[in-house]
Amino acid sequence: MVFKYSFLLIALFSINAFSQNMVQELRNKIINEKNDSKRAILTSELAQINRFYDPQKSVKQVMEAISLVKKKGTTEEIAQVYLNSIKVFKKADSLHLMIKYADDALLLSNQSTNNLLKGNANQLKGFAELNLNNEQKAYNYFYKSLSFFEKANANAELAKTYYYLFGIFAEKGDLDKERIFALKSLELSQKCNNADLLCTSYQAMGTLYYDMYLNSKKSNHFKKAIHYFEKAEQIFTKRRNEIVTLNQYAIICLNIADIYLKDYQPQYKESIIKYSNLALQNAKEIKDFSVISNVFLIQSEIARKDGDTTLQEKLLHTAENEWKSMQFKDTYLLTSLYETLSHFYETHNNTSLALYYYKKFMDSYQNLNSTKEKSDLRLLEAKFESKKKEEQLRLLTQKNKLQQNLNYLSIAIALLLLVGLAFVNSTFRYKLKFEKQKLILLETQKEEAELVAKLKEEEKARIEAENKLIDAQKIQLQKKLITNALQIEHKNELLKDLGEKFDDIKYEGNTQFKLQNILRTEMKLDSDIEKLRKELQDINPIFINILNEYSQNKLTALDIKYCSAIHAQLDTKQIAALFNVEPESVRMSKYRIKQKLALRKDQDLADFLKFIQVEV
Repeated sequence: MVFKYSFLLIALFSINAFSQNMVQELRNKIINEKNDSKRAILTSELAQINRFYDPQKSVKQVMEAISLVKKKGTTEEIAQVYLNSIKVFKKADSLHLMIKYADDALLLSNQSTNNLLKGNANQLKGFAELNLNNEQKAYNYFYKSLSFFEKANANAELAKTYYYLFGIFAEKGDLDKERIFALKSLELSQKCNNADLLCTSYQAMGTLYYDMYLNSKKSNHFKKAIHYFEKAEQIFTKRRNEIVTLNQYAIICLNIADIYLKDYQPQYKESIIKYSNLALQNAKEIKDFSVISNVFLIQSEIARKDGDTTLQEKLLHTAENEWKSMQFKDTYLLTSLYETLSHFYETHNNTSLALYYYKKFMDSYQNLNSTKEKSDLRLLEAKFESKKKEEQLRLLTQKNKLQQNLNYLSIAIALLLLVGLAFVNSTFRYKLKFEKQKLILLETQKEEAELVAKLKEEEKARIEAENKLIDAQKIQLQKKLITNALQIEHKNELLKDLGEKFDDIKYEGNTQFKLQNILRTEMKLDSDIEKLRKELQDINPIFINILNEYSQNKLTALDIKYCSAIHAQLDTKQIAALFNVEPESVRMSKYRIKQKLALRKDQDLADFLKFIQVEV
């Protein structure tokens, strides 16, 4: 038997029936909504639901929504309506419109900063490419959407995208990547705790382990496949009110029954009957005749395996009758059903009915091929339109890039001209400034030269004045020395006469000796004074100026005389006799002079005065 509903196909494309509460809620919102753009978005959402019941009506609704949102809608609102239209056009087999609005939505989303919108635009563009059998392009867009969803912290959309990626690699039989994306989808579904996503993610895990079982034939893989499908069934049972796709439960149960059927063993019969009946019960509630027909096909296969031909025939005809009740005929299902009936009657030697159903099968098969050819033609047209649009986008992108480059070039030329003008202006201003600075520098140099010349003249005049002052001081000093010398000479002659007279007079006792001693002392002092006179003649007046500088002009005229006597190497007693003072007074004067000259206590004044004379 060729059973149309494989579990993977059901898991991936299982949005067949929605909660009527949701439909009614949307209708009420549309009636009460006053804003045209928001009403257009709600209408496009309703069209998405209606696509399963009346594809043509849903196309009409979505076109109305597009027309309405284009009038006053923002870029993001228009993009959102376009995104809602993509699956509507897919269901109506209008693939060229599907790809057109997928492209338009993607372009509009690129103008937005809304990461969630950008993620949805890339995800649904991937969905559109997947339906054009462009798996690599679909993968690229799905993968690109992930980064936007991560920025928007949209875990539900991330789970859904990973589910799409899982489907791509499940079809290819790439178990490694199938496992990666199934686990990612489950992890994020658990994180956002979305009942619908948990159901589909557990089905993905069931599919993964069944694929692993087909590859390895390990019983633990088979058990895990069943385990995950049963987990999906439990989620639906516990959280039915949160499930949007009401036929989800029937599809889960069909998947479990189908797994058991494909690896049929007698002990599996009970489970197949159980899950097929659960699927049948759910399908009858929501009037999903496609699922009902498939349930009877599964059960007819069980009857065949049990050898119950009567029950098998009855179930096959029941499936046929249920198919006739379908609002939208499933040609794949009918072709499979007629082939099964033809094979059944051929096996049981009922040639007329076998031939009858074979003809039905051939007509259905031809119709299927015709439908497939039309679908393939529409697919080719959509691909052509997609490539045409991509080429237009590429040319437009190149044109925009060229225009952008031309704009950049124009801006660059304008900037260069401005920079050039600024440079010329700056150079001119700099040149003027340089010339001005040069003139100022020349004036300054001239003034400095004049000032230096003036300072030199003033310095020369100062030196001449100092030299004149020194000469005057020296002349004055020499005059004093000459006067003193004359006085000393006169005194010495007087003392000499007195000495001669003392020799002629006879004195009592030692009186004459004392007088002679006084005369000798006085004569020695005169000798010392003469020595001092000669020393002072050699003293440069500059020596006196240096002393004044060292003492900061604190030395008195008497201090200068003391310094001269010390410099002449007279001792304290001689200096005391010279200045007619007590020796103690001379010592105090020395101490005071050392303080004025800022000398240390251990520093000798006579040595310091010699040092000054050496400098002079």
